[in-house]
Amino acid sequence: MEDRAVLVIGSDLSASSLVKRLCESGFKGILVVDNHTEPGGFLGTQYSVGFRFEKMPLLVPESISGYFGERGYRLQCRDMRVRIAKEGDHVAKATCWRRGSARPWWYPETGERLCYCSRGWGSAIRSIVSSHCSEYTYYTPRKIDVTRRIAVLRNGRVIRYRAIVSSYPLPLLIDSLYDEKIAPKAQALVKSLEWVDMLNIALGVRGEPPGMDIVIHGTRASRAHTLYIWSNIDQGSAPPGHYLLEILMSYCRERPPPPDQVSRAFTEARWARLVSSRESIVSERVYTLAYITPTGVDREILRELSEYLAASNIFLIGVGGRWENLSPEDQIEDGEKILGEVLRAIR
Repeated sequence: MEDRAVLVIGSDLSASSLVKRLCESGFKGILVVDNHTEPGGFLGTQYSVGFRFEKMPLLVPESISGYFGERGYRLQCRDMRVRIAKEGDHVAKATCWRRGSARPWWYPETGERLCYCSRGWGSAIRSIVSSHCSEYTYYTPRKIDVTRRIAVLRNGRVIRYRAIVSSYPLPLLIDSLYDEKIAPKAQALVKSLEWVDMLNIALGVRGEPPGMDIVIHGTRASRAHTLYIWSNIDQGSAPPGHYLLEILMSYCRERPPPPDQVSRAFTEARWARLVSSRESIVSERVYTLAYITPTGVDREILRELSEYLAASNIFLIGVGGRWENLSPEDQIEDGEKILGEVLRAIR
């Protein structure tokens, strides 16, 4: 058994901002866990055959770029060339056609200059959570004994913690909690949760890229709603003579993902004149972004459960923990704001 002052579950913007503040406060030995080989949560960055893939191609408005710059994120901003392939309610399509759903936190604000993170959001987050004061592992908790404050990871590591901070999606966190007092309420909470998942089908293509950056399709005629020619936006994401397409499709219980995901993405990209032939594709990646867009929850049950867990030094933050559609800057702020409560819990 090993002792850790803080166990951070999740490695997204919220979790990494907390880790950064803890490191600045002089803490060491922070353990960060997530179910991805690379940190970043939805914003992980992966490399393969000369391409740099973004699991979620996030763009933020230039008007808030300074906020990220102050926190160590190196952003590059530019005007975006946007084409509407089919007019329609793009926001509704991105949220699986659910009525009254808010604009997703990852949705590109195409009315102004937009910014991407140099070398990828995931790479920036990795530099925070894999530093001199913290350790990252992709083995998540199999069981968390709330009363004894012991977590057992899926590789068998046993962690005795003083506090947990979790931005992990609520269904996954609750599945690992062991506490008979809250089991009925936790299950009631899970039943109340509504969300939209997303696929990112990333295609590395040989040839000259199309002369645009973002293509939007707003009708039910296709499954893809947002198509990024990402290497036009971030030129370092593809090798010479190639370009990178990232194609987003939302899905949910009532509208499951297509079984032929890559073929469907290619067909829709070809229809949009973004790729010409199957033979030109030299690399394929399919990223499943489960729970990326929360759309509903019983707030009263969540409040009661959050208060109970906080009294046991388990704090919920971020999109996954609060089950809120927090903007990227609000995600960072949420991780920073919880610092005071965490310090009081572990000192």
